[in-house]
Order: sequence, then structure tokens, then C-alpha cells
Amino acid sequence: MTIKQLLSLSTDQLQEEYVLTLGGAVYYFSLAEWMAANCCEIMQNGYVRDVCTKSKKITAWNIAEKLVSLSGKLSKSDEQHCLVTAAAEFQILVSDARNPLLHAYPAAVDDIAVLHNPKDQQTFSLSALEDIATRSFNCENVLNHAYYNYLIPKFSNGG
Repeated sequence: MTIKQLLSLSTDQLQEEYVLTLGGAVYYFSLAEWMAANCCEIMQNGYVRDVCTKSKKITAWNIAEKLVSLSGKLSKSDEQHCLVTAAAEFQILVSDARNPLLHAYPAAVDDIAVLHNPKDQQTFSLSALEDIATRSFNCENVLNHAYYNYLIPKFSNGG
């Protein structure tokens, strides 16, 4: 079934735009997460293999910590500063957005279906999801730029 068909059968007051935005937030976060892992890989050969090994539990938080650590060890430059800033933003996205969002449960606020996480005291409205999607998109773009224009040239020339 398509999402539209599922929505038409649902008894929730779930809006199509909400589902689309939720998907965008998760998708753009996933892009940022894998670009963070790729940045770690080029700075520490074998890191992605470790992330993909089922015997090791490497979470988004572990990737964020590794990216912050590795990028902070690079020699100071404008490019390094941009990477460090993006690493910090990715870590914030993991702790303040990704984890609470993916552990939230369906709820209704003003008769509108949303996701709510009581532990983190967050309700994910449409605008909150748009914010997560935008921040994840922007973070991935900075990490992507750093990867291709800073890290690859730096580490392909002997680091």
C-alpha cells in the first residue's frame, strides 16, 4: 500500500504533510550520519567497517563523539574549524533531535497527530520536524563539503 492509502485507512488525524516531513527529517539525518561516518573513515582508516560490523555496537552518538574527537585533532585552519563546527552540530542533532524523535510515541495535540517523547519532554510538531530536516540537511552539506574539499585532499596527500 502507498502512504496515501495507509493515511486514508488510518483512524489517526495524521496529516500527509506531517508524514512527508517526518520522512524528510529521518532521511536527511541519515545522510548526515553517513557523511559523518565517512569523514571519520578518511581520518581513521577502517572506521566504517567497524560501524558496519554487527559484533560492535556503534551508535549515532558514537559516530558523533568520534567525529568531534578526530576533527578536533586536525591542525587548525578555516576548513578544520568548519568541520569541528559541523561535528558539534551533528552531535547536538543526535542528542537533541534524533534520539528523542526515534524514541517518541504517537500522540494527539489539539486533535492533530504528532510524536511525543515524555522522557525528553519534546513534542514533534510539523515545524519541529521541518527544523530537524533543515538542520540535518545543512549539517550534511557542510560535512560533504569538508569531506570532498578538505579531508580527501588532506589525507590523500599523506595527511
